[in-house]
Amino acid sequence: MKEAARTYAKISKMGIPIEFLDVGGGMAVDYDGSRTSFESSANYNAQEFANDVIYVIKTVCDDESVPHPTIIQESGRYLSAYHAILVTNVQDEIETVVEHHDAEMKLTPDDPQIVHELHDLRETINAKNYREYYHDALENRDELFTMFNLGLISLEAKGKGEVLFWDICEEADKFAQLKKYVAEEFDELRQLMCAKYLANFSVFRSMPDNWALEQLFPIIPIHKLNKKATEYATLCDITCDSDGIVDKFVDLHDVKSVLELHKLVKNEPYYLAMMLVGLTKR
Repeated sequence: MKEAARTYAKISKMGIPIEFLDVGGGMAVDYDGSRTSFESSANYNAQEFANDVIYVIKTVCDDESVPHPTIIQESGRYLSAYHAILVTNVQDEIETVVEHHDAEMKLTPDDPQIVHELHDLRETINAKNYREYYHDALENRDELFTMFNLGLISLEAKGKGEVLFWDICEEADKFAQLKKYVAEEFDELRQLMCAKYLANFSVFRSMPDNWALEQLFPIIPIHKLNKKATEYATLCDITCDSDGIVDKFVDLHDVKSVLELHKLVKNEPYYLAMMLVGLTKR
């Protein structure tokens, strides 16, 4: 800013009539509400920004004894982001691997040893051993796939093993989330296990900056706010494109990979609001 102000002053002293000084854009929008220097936030407000700009330009102009210019500022994102909210309804939930299976699975003596081992892990996992058992389950799953690829186990046995594996993951995640500090591997597991809500919008049309620039936008449900959000989900649009997803969300201290939402109820509408999309709304 000092360089621009000094350049204006020197040119003005050369007798060239300049009335305007364009200080450009760059004012940030506090998308995540943290008021920090994080890339999706801003640790200053408009008044502070204006005070600094005016002070620097006034100081330089007074020092050079030249007239004060008319200052122009071009922060399009800051001006337009607040003017639009995108409201979309969730049409359906795309089923994940951990849903709709028989938790009371019956094993037989003919089932492979690897399936019995996974069953034992599922039945005995607890708050003290969940991390160890999760690692054991990962190893057993890899062994399960290897045995199937070699033709050593049947498709039915493989299916039983996969169901048991995801049961173990679900239990391990429950225990992990009770801890004060959640290990990164369980954050990744939660993202893998989370629901996928199909929303009636297009990322490419309505939130292109999310897709192209990984810009974060606040997303919240606009009803059922008197009920606890018990589901963890990511969003996908109706474009049938693999990039038409939203899987990064604002958080107070970091970026989170899932969004807390309510469980969908059949024949009941569920609406989400995507905030601060004024610059990108089409």
